[in-house]
Amino acid sequence: MDRWSPRGIKAWLLLLSLFSAIPIFLFSGFTLYRLAESEEEALVATLVEHARAMASLVAERVEAVGMAAQVLARSDAAVHGDIRALRDHAVRLQDSMPEIRDIVLIDGTGRALFSTAVSPADVVALDIARDVIRTGRRAVSDLYALPPGGVRVVSVNLPVTAANGAVFCLSLALSAESLSHLLEAEAVPLDGTVALLGATGTILARNRASPRFVGAKTSSDVLSAVSKGRGGVFDSVTYDGVRVKAASAPVGATGWTVVFGAPMAVLNAKLDRTLWTLSIGGALLMLSGMLASLWIAGRLAGRVARVADASAAFGDGDAAPMPHTGIRELDAGGAALGEGRAREERVQAELTESRSMEAMLARAVEDLRRSKAEVEEQSERSKALLKVASDGIHILDHDGRLREASESFLRMLGYDADEAAGLSIRDWEAFFAPDRIREWVARMIEEGSSAVFETRFRRRDGSVFPVEISCRGVSLNGASFLYAAARDITERKAAQAKIEELAFFDSLTRLPNWRLLLERLSQARAICQRTRSHGALCFIDVDNFKTLNDTRGHRLGDLLLGEMAGRLKGCVGEGDTVARSGGDEFVVLLENLPGDPAEAALAAEQVVEKILQVLAVPYHLESQTHYSTVSIGVTLFHTGEVSNDDLLKQADLAMYQAKAAGRNTRRFFDPAMQADLAAQSGLETDLRRSVGGDRLFLHYQPQIDRAGRLVGAEGLLRWSHPDRGLVLPGVFIPLAESSDLILSLGRQVLEEACATLARWNDDPEMRDLVLAVNVSARQFRHPHFADDVRAILRSSGADPTRLKLELTESLLLQEVEDCVRKMVALERLGVSLSLDDFGTGYSSLAYLKRLPLSQIKIDRSFVRDILTDSNDATIARTVIVLGKSMGLDVIAEGVEEPGQWDFLLREGCDKAQGFLFGRPMPAADFVRFAHRHTAPAAVGAGEEGAVMVAEGAVAAISRPR
Repeated sequence: MDRWSPRGIKAWLLLLSLFSAIPIFLFSGFTLYRLAESEEEALVATLVEHARAMASLVAERVEAVGMAAQVLARSDAAVHGDIRALRDHAVRLQDSMPEIRDIVLIDGTGRALFSTAVSPADVVALDIARDVIRTGRRAVSDLYALPPGGVRVVSVNLPVTAANGAVFCLSLALSAESLSHLLEAEAVPLDGTVALLGATGTILARNRASPRFVGAKTSSDVLSAVSKGRGGVFDSVTYDGVRVKAASAPVGATGWTVVFGAPMAVLNAKLDRTLWTLSIGGALLMLSGMLASLWIAGRLAGRVARVADASAAFGDGDAAPMPHTGIRELDAGGAALGEGRAREERVQAELTESRSMEAMLARAVEDLRRSKAEVEEQSERSKALLKVASDGIHILDHDGRLREASESFLRMLGYDADEAAGLSIRDWEAFFAPDRIREWVARMIEEGSSAVFETRFRRRDGSVFPVEISCRGVSLNGASFLYAAARDITERKAAQAKIEELAFFDSLTRLPNWRLLLERLSQARAICQRTRSHGALCFIDVDNFKTLNDTRGHRLGDLLLGEMAGRLKGCVGEGDTVARSGGDEFVVLLENLPGDPAEAALAAEQVVEKILQVLAVPYHLESQTHYSTVSIGVTLFHTGEVSNDDLLKQADLAMYQAKAAGRNTRRFFDPAMQADLAAQSGLETDLRRSVGGDRLFLHYQPQIDRAGRLVGAEGLLRWSHPDRGLVLPGVFIPLAESSDLILSLGRQVLEEACATLARWNDDPEMRDLVLAVNVSARQFRHPHFADDVRAILRSSGADPTRLKLELTESLLLQEVEDCVRKMVALERLGVSLSLDDFGTGYSSLAYLKRLPLSQIKIDRSFVRDILTDSNDATIARTVIVLGKSMGLDVIAEGVEEPGQWDFLLREGCDKAQGFLFGRPMPAADFVRFAHRHTAPAAVGAGEEGAVMVAEGAVAAISRPR
């Protein structure tokens, strides 16, 4: 009965009701499990059904395009090889099917014979066409971009066999956007997402946010699930982080796959509602059962409570009989209690007499026990404090012998309690001499003084470690001792060393950093001045390091720098310093070089050459072989007159000279370098002062047409320097380009050119001439360039149709759309545009045909050797043909010999300029030149010479006197 008594009858009845609810829970759980299985099977069937429906829809669209291509391939034009007629049929087919963005016919060599959307030379994705021609089977491509606008398409490709047996490939490019529209137009249940995947996992189309995802690679888990099958159903996570259940279905024989995915939350919504319904029902059933059990428990507990109250009164001495409960077991227990009450009264009387004596004895024993416990407690407290102390507490006598020690002190030295008996301080003190430490202990005890200091202890195994000691001499009961506490400061010393390393060493290479390098450089300069020796400072920069980071990742870049650091340390002497200044730059400080400058330079060069050779050896970085070189700049120092900053600038300048010399080399600092740099800086200052003044002006070089007529001029900027005289653009334009001066210079050129055109407009013999001026890429990319040109034209009154702006091909390297917008705006003003130095830059035909150009200029580098170099002749001929095919005017510059102009005339060049016709000249000279050479067959070169142009031949005229 004892083990049941702690719980009341209500608790037992409640437990009984809970156990009775277990079958209900089991039945509900089994029902929910079967329901979830059936619901999941139905949802999977729905996913598979919709995936197959979408796949069939896409297959029908592809088949429709394939049938159209089949009709085109079997047409009479295709069979008879009539390319022109076949292209006309293709254009009509494309007009009838807007989703087809391009139709291309490709021959067996991979050459596009025609394209309805783009130039045949710009057609891309030809590899699949070659396979179609080789195998004779129809094929569908993956996603690719169709130039020039980058429209994303897939192509349906099928073979075309002509009557003569020649096999071609007819390729119909189907817009990926139309496939996405096809998927978007279909009603998709369950808030699902439909994606069309190519054979390589590329997303070809999508019914949601297609511009964002089309062209991207699908996730690896989706691609793996599709490739492995998995019954066509799998779980995945979308790019938005939504968990979905998806089903895949193949799209015919295309190699594509449709993936239909629905969010898990939507799929489980119905199941969740059913679970909630059953859960609430089960809870209600359980609650009703528990309420019934509690009601029964309350009835039974009331009767038991009456028995409990009577039992309590019985215990207090009330002899009243136990109440009748009607429960057999309780009534029998009440009768037994009545009998026990009588026996208890008899025993109680016998025990009362003995209790008083026992109480007296118990109080005496308790007092003795309390006194002994207090003494023992105080002793144990002292021992416990000594044991738990973290510092090594120990007590020494006058002879330095150990009298008592804490457990932490013994652990610190590696001794146990028995071995520590009789130890002397000389056994563990490793810093002070034995005699000195014994005298010191005796003095501290006698004087009763205290001290805190650092020293080193020796463990039992012989190892030494640093400690901090806090000690004091004390006297107790006539005896004197030295009380000391030792603290192990190994970790503190290591932390201090780590802080010093972080402050003075590079974290990646463990080499000295910039701060430590400057300190050592100052020390080296002082030593050189004192010993009359030389030192050398070498700046080392890794060639093309950014390419490694961009192509193979920063991890391999860090591994390369670490490997280079190790090799550099092996190239220098023990007293030299190898430091990392940051990024991909290292600095080597060589000391103790010979006092003779030539010998010092030779010694430094030997070290530098060794560095170049060692660092050029291939690197093996994570199983990849990498080749790297460096450029090194070296400067020598001998006295302390040159500061650290000056030495660093000299080495840096020499390093950039090594870069300019082609990399993988070294250059010693030459004072002439710094002189040139200072001269460049002074020239830039003079140029800045001259901007806006009359020292910057235009010279004009004549431009003639095929008939020898003067049709215009190119305005070329000149600078009249107060000390240097006339400075050509090749000297000062790069200075202006590297600063903001080019914007001011460009505006000044435009203003002077427009003012010149306004003056020419008043001269009947010059009002029809066109004036061309160069525009820098930086000036053209200024957001308000077109507005500035409009304002200058308006304020000057110049005729915009007589102004020609010459642009360089570097404009096409970036921000093409912005360039096109500005050029269109300038064309609307009436300004004509010419592409300067054509063939030397980007020369993208895809972008060239979009630009509103009126002229292209053949660069002088191709004209110079046009009579002796077949390559230059071919390039010039190609530029002329290209310009003519695009309806552009072609002008050649740098024509200096009659034979050059003869060649250009035969090939169809429209205009030319060069020394053969006239050198650049001031404005007044050009006006006189123009008045003398307005006849159709003659042009001249002012004071430099004149020529006669007639029927495509050039005859020299005698120089005027």
